[in-house]
Amino acid sequence: MGQILPAQAVGVAGGQVGYNWQRGSWVYGLEADISAMHLNSEMNTVLPLVPPPTANANADVDWYGTVRGRLGWSTGSALFYGTGGLAYGRVELNSSISSPVGPVFLNSQTSSEKVGWVAGAGIDYMWLPNVILNIGYSMWISERSAWPPHQRLLADC
Repeated sequence: MGQILPAQAVGVAGGQVGYNWQRGSWVYGLEADISAMHLNSEMNTVLPLVPPPTANANADVDWYGTVRGRLGWSTGSALFYGTGGLAYGRVELNSSISSPVGPVFLNSQTSSEKVGWVAGAGIDYMWLPNVILNIGYSMWISERSAWPPHQRLLADC
């Protein structure tokens, strides 16, 4: 049988800019961010044939960014928000099938910049006047397929 290895990031670096307005308890704004990383997801399996060929597929995300609107509700030091907008990034896809008998080997590889949309939600907490803790969830949808969702826990100063 096969195995699916979870997505693994080996270092993430990036930046974020944005501006929010507040009217009563409602907060709305615009944000943009970009991140560089090496996010990898891999699947290996042995196909149920005789002799059993091996199949491998993996996806790498090198960088991605978003430009989003944000709408939230503020209470005390907490902000509960939803966000959505444009997403873009670079994806590399590889797949191969090899047989233990004979010279049978098939390989496919592609990489390109993808554009889609992103949606998510989160909570900001003002820990100190210039320090906001954030936990959020977002998912990027591109060409009828979803990138692995990512969760983040950040401290913005």
